[in-house]
Amino acid sequence: MVKPKDYILEFLEYLKNEKNYSPCTISAYKSDLLKLNSHLENYNGNVSLHEIDIFMLKFYFSKVSEKNISAK
Repeated sequence: MVKPKDYILEFLEYLKNEKNYSPCTISAYKSDLLKLNSHLENYNGNVSLHEIDIFMLKFYFSKVSEKNISAK
């Protein structure tokens, strides 16, 4: 089973090699995506990408907004 973290790393490589994003932008994406991944693991154990649903994401974003973190 491919884990979400594997896709995150692949996506970051894509941003670096194909899109030529800056290291700061890639770092920001990495931080945000790893936080989301950590939340999903805590929310429902070792969740696969196919198991992620809108309710998991809404719950995560509600937690983020409670911390007064910018939506950007």
